[in-house]
Amino acid sequence: MALLPLLVLGILGGSAEAQESTADPLADFDFDSFRDDELRDLETGQEPPTAVQIRGAQTARATCNRLVDDINRLSGLWDQVRTETLDRETFGFELAEAEEAWGLDSAACLLDRSKLTDESAMATRTLEWEVAQFGTLWQPLVGLSRAWLEERPRQEINTAAALYGARLEAYVAWLPQHAIFWEGSWLQQGGPRSCLDQNREGMDRLATGIRAQMSTAPEDRLEEDRSTLIAEQKAL
Repeated sequence: MALLPLLVLGILGGSAEAQESTADPLADFDFDSFRDDELRDLETGQEPPTAVQIRGAQTARATCNRLVDDINRLSGLWDQVRTETLDRETFGFELAEAEEAWGLDSAACLLDRSKLTDESAMATRTLEWEVAQFGTLWQPLVGLSRAWLEERPRQEINTAAALYGARLEAYVAWLPQHAIFWEGSWLQQGGPRSCLDQNREGMDRLATGIRAQMSTAPEDRLEEDRSTLIAEQKAL
């Protein structure tokens, strides 16, 4: 059965109640203008409010990142199915365990997000949106897994695979903007860049590049892109 390839993810979390119609709070976000507005009213030595919010959201963000691990695991299992190295019965047990883990991690993510009391804060809004988007990856991946497990028609399985592929492409598209936001150095105005700042930015670029490669079918990947990623990794 010729199935479309599914690729393993690399970073952030998800939610079963994703709302695709919700606008990305960082879409067309003007980092410089936002920063200037925050810095304008600050007293000497005072930290930008958004920098405080980003730091305060890290625990919830880390908890929610477990959902990406869940997606990665199931995607890896599906890849074994696709390459005929995992039988149907074993995959059925693995899928049940994956769904249980997703439920537990979703509950933990929701609990930690509930501790972010300022719902209007950009960090809170951004995390909420990201969590919702990752649910749009989990849903079609589970749907695809169940379609194969229940031996549904080939066309139905391929359609489910195509939906997951489209969701993965959408995921990769917004990652760079969000990585910049969470890294936080954009809130600093002027002054020399520290070695730590440069290292973090390099790691963000590398992670984004890897995720972009993972959303591309192996036969479509360019050797020059792979070489660039290897060079960037060695430079860190």
